[in-house]
Amino acid sequence: MPGAKKVKAKYIYDPAYRMVAANGIYGGLTPRGDLRIDFFAEYQEPREVTYRVDEAGQASEEPSAREPEFLRRIQVGVLVSRDHVRSFAAWFGQKADEIEKLSEIEKLEEAQQKAVQ
Repeated sequence: MPGAKKVKAKYIYDPAYRMVAANGIYGGLTPRGDLRIDFFAEYQEPREVTYRVDEAGQASEEPSAREPEFLRRIQVGVLVSRDHVRSFAAWFGQKADEIEKLSEIEKLEEAQQKAVQ
């Protein structure tokens, strides 16, 4: 492109940076119109387990009559300005497309390996 400039971006990790697992998000709009996104990890963790100990000293877990309880541990929250929400959504869409293409390639490779066997 004529007249286009090149700009370099240098990425520096903040000392407080951390990578966290996330399998869900929750959030909404703030009073200022920004998007608040809380990333969480959802899992099931037993609160308490009861064991039956027989006369020989062998312990066996008793089934629980309680409903399973799912916990959502919020790992990190992110505020996204209204100006950036669509560009973030486009980036996520591009990454989702890349994942789908990778899955298709893996399925083809798997099928080729089975055909060779």
